[in-house]
Amino acid sequence: RITVEVVDKTANFLMSHAVQDNLLVKEDGTPLTIGNVKRRISMWLAAQGAENPHGVIFASGRDAGIPHSSGEEAGLLRQGETIVFDIYPCEAGGGYHYDFTRTWCLGYAPDDVQELYTDVLTVYQQIMGELRTGGLCRAYQEMTCELFEQQGHMTIKSEPQTQEGYVHSLGHGLGLNIHEYPSFRLSSANEHRLEPGVVVTIEPGLYYPERNMGIRLEDTVVITENGCEVLSSAIPRTIEEIEALMKKDGMIQILKKADKYKGNLSLASRSLAPPGYSFHGIADFDVGQKGYGSLNFTGSFTKTEVFKKLDNLEYINIRYP
Repeated sequence: RITVEVVDKTANFLMSHAVQDNLLVKEDGTPLTIGNVKRRISMWLAAQGAENPHGVIFASGRDAGIPHSSGEEAGLLRQGETIVFDIYPCEAGGGYHYDFTRTWCLGYAPDDVQELYTDVLTVYQQIMGELRTGGLCRAYQEMTCELFEQQGHMTIKSEPQTQEGYVHSLGHGLGLNIHEYPSFRLSSANEHRLEPGVVVTIEPGLYYPERNMGIRLEDTVVITENGCEVLSSAIPRTIEEIEALMKKDGMIQILKKADKYKGNLSLASRSLAPPGYSFHGIADFDVGQKGYGSLNFTGSFTKTEVFKKLDNLEYINIRYP
């Protein structure tokens, strides 16, 4: 519950920021940094009574393509780049850990990112469907490698030293320590099994640092007498669910313009695919305290045309109706 709330706060925090020159910026116009986001996450965890002894992974762009890069504190957040968000807090006082990862894009996800994400999600779903009480852990790692290789990705099964493709284990045990047995290590000597009562992570991923992208999906799973229970099922996983999360409360973009007025632009229907940023349908604009009332217009407009119509604005919050 705590992690779900913090993830939700993180998404809302990101989407509350303006976009300027493809970067998220703060109210004073300076870029939002990964360090700013991490400090907020730690604060929210503490406020909920959880500890964050190992920090958090919030890695964007090339760093997202390096599996355990935590993300540069001074790193900037750009639209269209993958963000690997891996959070693994524990109960206050050194209690049990929770571990989960999602991958986001701000603003939009390029086609190659969506393709890579779909590959990871497909393997994730296939592996989750095969988990059985008593299952041999290394068999799931081998299956993961085979599935990724069928998609055309390099893995540590065929190339043990690879730094691209699938480069790590499928998961690990979870408890009072962040990494415990059972192990999913791909070794004939590994006889660990999914015994009832064991808590593990399942976290397939693909990494391409030279393409400035990485994708990982991770959930915490409890093994029961009859199968498994996913503890983080409430956190969005599909592309459609993540898009809905990142557009929560309607804000998906803020278009900057240097002027003194502010306002909200509500769109009856929309198409925000770059580079045109065309607005379709009926837009209702209300300046609010300046008393300008509403301005209604119908049709398809580029960003420049919108500003010609609403050229008294400092910024526009684009919201879903």
